[in-house]
Amino acid sequence: MVSEDFLPNVGGISAHVYGLAGALSRRGHVVTVLGGRRTAQPPGLAASDFEVISLAPVLPGKLRHASFLVGGLSEGLKILHGRKFDIVHWHGLWSDSLVARVLSAYFKSTRVFTNHSSMFYRLIKNGLTKELLRRVVGRPNLCIAPSRELAALSRHVFPDVPSVYIPNGTDVEAFTRKVSKDAAKRALGLDRAHRVVLAPRRLEPKNGIEFLIRAIPLIQTSPKPLFCIVGTGSELQRLQQLASSLGVSEHIIFMGSRSRESMPLVYAAADVVTIPSLIEATSVAAIEALAAGAPIVASDIGGLRDLLAGESAALLVPPANAGALAAAIDTVLTNDDMRHVMATAGPRLALRYSWNAIAEATERAYEWARDQSGAG
Repeated sequence: MVSEDFLPNVGGISAHVYGLAGALSRRGHVVTVLGGRRTAQPPGLAASDFEVISLAPVLPGKLRHASFLVGGLSEGLKILHGRKFDIVHWHGLWSDSLVARVLSAYFKSTRVFTNHSSMFYRLIKNGLTKELLRRVVGRPNLCIAPSRELAALSRHVFPDVPSVYIPNGTDVEAFTRKVSKDAAKRALGLDRAHRVVLAPRRLEPKNGIEFLIRAIPLIQTSPKPLFCIVGTGSELQRLQQLASSLGVSEHIIFMGSRSRESMPLVYAAADVVTIPSLIEATSVAAIEALAAGAPIVASDIGGLRDLLAGESAALLVPPANAGALAAAIDTVLTNDDMRHVMATAGPRLALRYSWNAIAEATERAYEWARDQSGAG
């Protein structure tokens, strides 16, 4: 596994690589992760089933891809010299692709690329960028995409490379509700008299938190719920100013970044989880919410549609539509029977996305790609 984005970095790709590597190891494979980290802090992994080569940054933070490229092609090759790998599987567009191309040539391995990037949607509109992507990524033996939309886009950019949809996963058991809603609210210092609408989203434009804040004045439920936004990002100050200008600051708690270990308690406190993204390649947060039995209101786009469309665990609404978002949240909050159905359906649906299920699908993809490539 090659991933510039790896622990202790917080994010979906980092969590995906960690979870998949562990699950494949538990299924009997020998897995090594060549991962980048953006600080000198070591990864601090719990007892794991796989080897981690964690590359500390050698260049300033804004040059993280160049840093990983330098480290991967110097330290990585030095450490891995003399080893044998059947598969080289990478997870990022830029430095990951370049490092993986060298490693796969060195090991004569089957090459598998998982395209996680929401940026991909924007990049491929430009013909020059499409050609650049082909040159950087090269020709994998197989593309894996965590949404059907991304799989189709991958086939568009790499028409001679098979592309398969395999969603992201999560540790379903870890997120299964183990405490009551009231107990979770009490532990988090939240008022038990208020309904809680949770938005586990980084504060970046693509995640649509602006439209959630614009929806708050339109909410009819009384008393108005408490909106807990978990995540940090470049939009924090602008979103706080927007909340103030709309007069809804008292109804919002910006909870900042939370450790993965603390998130099951946060989900347990939620009456509704909302994911108002404008672009979503996939959504680990949606799977975590399903496992926790939290009713979901989400944008009807990309990977969210793949996970949730046609399922009784969620309501899907048009993206960038504050009115539709407010109406859906009101509908769920005021309908006890609906919330019960959604809370019951979620954990059953989440089982499709357990790490063992995702690892089994990935394993089959590896076997197919290896047979087709003739490597090993």
